[in-house]
Amino acid sequence: MLLPELAGFATVAVYIVAHMSGQPERKQFIIRIILVCAASWITEESCILLYDFYDYSADWSLFLAHLPLLVIVIWPIVVHSAWNLASQIMQPGRSRLVPLTAAAIVLTDAALIEPVGVQTGLWSWNRPGLFDVPPIGILGWAYFAFLCVLFFEQRKRKNNAK
Repeated sequence: MLLPELAGFATVAVYIVAHMSGQPERKQFIIRIILVCAASWITEESCILLYDFYDYSADWSLFLAHLPLLVIVIWPIVVHSAWNLASQIMQPGRSRLVPLTAAAIVLTDAALIEPVGVQTGLWSWNRPGLFDVPPIGILGWAYFAFLCVLFFEQRKRKNNAK
């Protein structure tokens, strides 16, 4: 399992380096990544501890408490790339729909990734659902992405107003 995890970390590193090259707002980007890492870890760790909805396979190599470290660092990239895509496809004057659009992108991503992750044994759900994934497994991450992007968009608007 270590090789796929290293490939995942390399993908995260390439995304971060590529995004930062030629980017004047590097500090804000890194802060957003760190904030979403922390928020995703707190969210998942609390769901595992409080609700016992799911578990990650012990085959993962690196954990922070109950979560594989790769999962913690992947979520900011998923959220940030959905935000980037949503920002690009929204027409001028419709920027208030960016958080909802980003959430829809993450919903689509989760609808594809969750069943694959379960079927390959990366994690398992303790509640029933289509393809062994309960609706909260998909909707929860769309909601999480919506809140993150809403926060980022509000900060962006506030900074642009200065």
